[in-house]
Amino acid sequence: PFRININPLDIHHVMAFAHFYIGDSQTMAAESGVLGTPFIRYNDFVGKLSYLNEIEQKYKLGFGIKPENENLLYEKIKDFLSQPNLKQIYSQRRQVMLSDKIDVSKFFIWLIESFPQSIDEFKENSNIQFNFK
Repeated sequence: PFRININPLDIHHVMAFAHFYIGDSQTMAAESGVLGTPFIRYNDFVGKLSYLNEIEQKYKLGFGIKPENENLLYEKIKDFLSQPNLKQIYSQRRQVMLSDKIDVSKFFIWLIESFPQSIDEFKENSNIQFNFK
């Protein structure tokens, strides 16, 4: 009865406009955070995946909670519900995260369009990737 009735291709639109995400999926949690939607992931993998650790600890885009911490889960849900500007806060955190990362599309366009010289350049100086922010 709680299943959302949408085309699965539209899930990222739903996630982007949601107030927050709660679930056990690592991928959905990460995608929510990158979209600026706060998340709570509730599973046994908390602390085991470096990319989620970075999203949660460095950028504060969500929280990982292990199943044995049920009270913390309810506490975080209450925190989310009580923050009137929740989406604005997480949108700003998202911008901080994005400003730290390269634009992978721009990087690959350069890599392909400048091939094979780009491969040699990248081998000589892998920091060249940071020119694509």
